[in-house]
Parts: sequence; structure tokens; C-alpha cells
Amino acid sequence: MSATLIKEIVEQHFDLDITRHTRKREYVEARGIYFYLTRQYTRMSLSSIGKTTGRDHSTVLYFVRKVPDWLQYDSQLKQDYKVVNERIQDAVHAHPEDFKTAV
Repeated sequence: MSATLIKEIVEQHFDLDITRHTRKREYVEARGIYFYLTRQYTRMSLSSIGKTTGRDHSTVLYFVRKVPDWLQYDSQLKQDYKVVNERIQDAVHAHPEDFKTAV
């Protein structure tokens, strides 16, 4: 359930459908942030996270490892990440039972 909420928040922020099969940068970055945050806030396996967008576990693993590097060098992506993360943290505080840990 929490992965669905994270997905909705990311899609609303970027105004994109992250399940769309495209390599356009804005979609790739949005998916990357979704994978990274879902892994951070849930107990879902890499395979389970990937299935929510039609990807496999190796794609999720790639983004979980790459997003921190992207955030270090891309100030706009870092700002987007902060906004999305704050919205997710608000959701965690509102419904902590849906997430692995309350922040």
C-alpha cells in the first residue's frame, strides 16, 4: 500500500506516468527517485518494487545505487527529491502503520 502512495506522490510531483516505457530523462529521473524512496521507506523486495512499474530487480538496484550520486551533482533533481521526500514523510507521520519505520 505504501508503494502505491509513494508512486502517486512522485507521479503528481513530476506530472508523469512512471510506468511508461521510455528512456526520456524526466521519466528516468522520476522512476529513479521512486525506486530509491520506495526502497528507503518500505520493506519491499527489489523484485516487488520493480513489478510496480513493469521493471525487474536489477533496474531497481541500479537506481538505488545511482540516485545518491545524481543528487550530489544535479541541484534541480536534488530539489525535486527534497520536495517529494517531505511529502512522503508527511504521509509516514499520518499513516506510520503503512511504512516500515516512522521518520
